[in-house]
Amino acid sequence: PPCVELGRIVHPRHQYGRARSCGWMVDRCTGAACRNPCPWPSRQPLSACCYQLPPRRLLQQRRTVIGSSSMAQAAALDPESVWDGLTDVERTCLQVAYMRWRGSRLYRWESGPHAGEPWYSDPYGDLWATGCIPASQQQILDQHEKEAKVFVLGAVRTAELDHQVQVAMADAAGQQPQQMVIIGAGTDTRAYRLSWPPGFVVYEVDTEQVTQFKNRVMQAADKQMQQQQQQHEGQAETGRQQPARRVAVVADASNARDLWSKLVSSGFDPSEPTLYLLEGFIGYLTVSAGNALLSHLYGHSAVGSHIIMTAPPSAADRARSAAVAAKNGSSNEGGSGENAGAPGIQLHHATFEEPIDTLARLCAAGWQRCELLDADQLRAKYNAEHAQALLLGKK
Repeated sequence: PPCVELGRIVHPRHQYGRARSCGWMVDRCTGAACRNPCPWPSRQPLSACCYQLPPRRLLQQRRTVIGSSSMAQAAALDPESVWDGLTDVERTCLQVAYMRWRGSRLYRWESGPHAGEPWYSDPYGDLWATGCIPASQQQILDQHEKEAKVFVLGAVRTAELDHQVQVAMADAAGQQPQQMVIIGAGTDTRAYRLSWPPGFVVYEVDTEQVTQFKNRVMQAADKQMQQQQQQHEGQAETGRQQPARRVAVVADASNARDLWSKLVSSGFDPSEPTLYLLEGFIGYLTVSAGNALLSHLYGHSAVGSHIIMTAPPSAADRARSAAVAAKNGSSNEGGSGENAGAPGIQLHHATFEEPIDTLARLCAAGWQRCELLDADQLRAKYNAEHAQALLLGKK
């Protein structure tokens, strides 16, 4: 069935303005039937199934065929149209996903037992990168990489966070976490791309619009995970590591009580040790809201819980970002504040402070065995030009 997209007639098997799988170009009513079997009854000519329907009926057909639950399909038709219809928040999420995906392909260990291997894998990055971001936007991001190596900061952060998650899961001193909460999850795909014990659950917390957008795009990954689980059915008893069960939670993370209530109502078990991950998030909260969140998580979590978080940008990062924006004569629209400290990336945080100050706040919230992995340590570990400090804590 046809749909109406920005006033254009688009057959579901075609991309507007260029030939697709069935070899027919549809940019207007051609009066000719599709060369491949058409899902429209009786393979009517496009003139019969498009122009004889009133506008409201056409919009109803669009909701039925492409609908609000299939952003991935829409992206496959025309990434330019998809990009034009996104909010700034959704664009930022996609840009972060693109940088993470490109970083997984660019950076490898130079020495050691894993020499030549990528720092991490991101097998689902292309769902966001090639499916939803038009080539022109990819070229802009690639140019930033050539000028300022912006991908490496995200790559170091992703690789080290993956490592610290594995360390926390292997903590022999306490009970192994049985669930994970990612606050400000964005386009994070750790529930799928990392291996977890059987029955492990990952709760992804974000705003409604980001969660809805992610759910639409990740439908393809959901299906792929289901197929893999069916293929390996019965292997859970042998202790085989599997993808986690992903649970999306819509909540206001600036309100700790609301966040906790939404988590519990989604199936989260406060009596079980939990691994909390706050990647590129704490700096978006004010100091008071951030302190309230850290204290609430500690006070209501079970013994054996861990917290891993990135440090917010510093005052120096803010000054550098403003200088770059002034030099370029723009605000770097859509730039991700999640990549704190990366040259050429506009910062939109509420809190700017030194990592040592964030560490002090984490300890004051009650978290124990607090540790700071500063940028110098991470730059040395990965032999990278840019890095962002991480903070660790345990209850």
